[in-house]
Amino acid sequence: MNEQPVWAIVVPAELRQTLVRERARLAAQGLDPVEVLDGAGATALVCFMPGSEGTDADVARALAKASDEPIWLLRFGEDLEAAFVYEPDEARRDAGDDPWDVISRSGVPLARPRPELPRSVIAVEGADAEEVRAALGFDPAADRSLHVDDRRTATVVHSEGGTVVSLLRPLAAALPHATLYLLSAGPNDSWFTCRVVRGGADVGEFAPEDVESELDSVKGATDPARIAEALSVPAGLLWP
Repeated sequence: MNEQPVWAIVVPAELRQTLVRERARLAAQGLDPVEVLDGAGATALVCFMPGSEGTDADVARALAKASDEPIWLLRFGEDLEAAFVYEPDEARRDAGDDPWDVISRSGVPLARPRPELPRSVIAVEGADAEEVRAALGFDPAADRSLHVDDRRTATVVHSEGGTVVSLLRPLAAALPHATLYLLSAGPNDSWFTCRVVRGGADVGEFAPEDVESELDSVKGATDPARIAEALSVPAGLLWP
């Protein structure tokens, strides 16, 4: 499952049919999507509908009482991640566990989402791809995730991992005759920066609409897409 769960109720596997019936009941009430996912000796009722918290507590309480088994209620909200246990006597306690750890132990196929990190690319003016590879000590056969490409106006360094920030300073030190541009873009187009290093020293950083931006423009451009274009950086490397 790739969607972000809102909550999950984890029960012993023998209660699976109970969860199937509960899923049908919730769907009839308009609560959707809700899925029943099987793990290793456990089954979970998982809801992906934002704002559905509250219903989960009622369901967990009723299941614990009817089954005479402790029931896990896990919440995955941005403002609250928690793991609660509902006892058959309807008492609720905060287990203090990470809900993703509970899911992992249960074997239910939900994976903790990886945070989307800013992507970055380095454009190098004044050094071709061969020089840049030598400066990095880069062996294409040894690291297939890193790419150094000759482009129209610059040599572009990028990684399939999404970021090359750690390479800026070593490259600047090894290529004092070159000008380097570190372009960084947020995962949701929320921000963009371009740091310029020339002769091994910082020239400054450009950030659109930032009153404290050290630079007014890059290559005469203030629009992130135009800056990338001027430096021969494919837009897909920053905004996939």
